[in-house]
Amino acid sequence: PTPGNHDANNQDGLTPYYNFFTLPHNEVYYKVRWRPVTLYSVNTTFTNLTEQVNWLQNEVRLSATPFNIVFLHHPPFSAGPHGNNSFSQIPFNDMNIDVVFSGHDHIYQRLVKDGEEDVCYIVNGLGGKNVNGCNLDKLGPGVTNLCCYGEDYGAVKVIATYSELKLAFYRV
Repeated sequence: PTPGNHDANNQDGLTPYYNFFTLPHNEVYYKVRWRPVTLYSVNTTFTNLTEQVNWLQNEVRLSATPFNIVFLHHPPFSAGPHGNNSFSQIPFNDMNIDVVFSGHDHIYQRLVKDGEEDVCYIVNGLGGKNVNGCNLDKLGPGVTNLCCYGEDYGAVKVIATYSELKLAFYRV
């Protein structure tokens, strides 16, 4: 898991989240290796991500897996009601990240940043309380929308082998 605004915005902050989950590293941000994939959790409830970006750059450099996936709550780019989040626009392309998963906006969206097509950005908040629509005007220049869906709930299935990474969206 990775914490989001619903975890942090209460009188106890992230304490209940940390008490519920037992996570590796320092629990604020961490990595998990799962066969051909290394998953990196970045905690965007903090808007100053400098320490985490430095950690991520170092960890990805040391990665021996063919695929590196980052997951965080606040999407770098989104056509949902919250739109883009500049503080989570980390130089993922420079780190050889393959996929960046995020939530926050209750839509499913797949997009790429122009000039950095090796990184696939996925927003999937369709497991939340409600469903939002897509407003492509929120993206602004420099981001290409490949798909945006906000009509019903859904999930993303990931299948990874040592030679291939497949992502598929399913309405539920």
